[in-house]
Amino acid sequence: MKPGLWRQSYSFDGAPTATRVLCSSGGSLAPPRLGGVCSKYELRRTAAGGLIADAVCTQDGLTATMHSEDTGDFSRHFTEDNSITNGFPGQPPQTSRGHLDTEYLGPCPSGAKPAQPAG
Repeated sequence: MKPGLWRQSYSFDGAPTATRVLCSSGGSLAPPRLGGVCSKYELRRTAAGGLIADAVCTQDGLTATMHSEDTGDFSRHFTEDNSITNGFPGQPPQTSRGHLDTEYLGPCPSGAKPAQPAG
């Protein structure tokens, strides 16, 4: 993701789409701050230039297994489809699915700080 102003639209399990605009400092993708202890975090490129991320993290008896697939040119637009499966011992796992659409809008407004919502 390059530095600048980005619009992100996110839908989760069929709920209405939420949209936010934020200023990004750019840089490389880093592992998400998942909390707990992650026994696995893998980030790899596909042959087509997309990204696939997989993680397994545990905290307070809850195990979360995450998978995401990102596609696009990453300089003007990209999308992500993801799933998170949560499971407590002795209970059936629950899976949630989401879709993120991210579009570059231009330079950040004057005075905006990176990662700060901008509108």
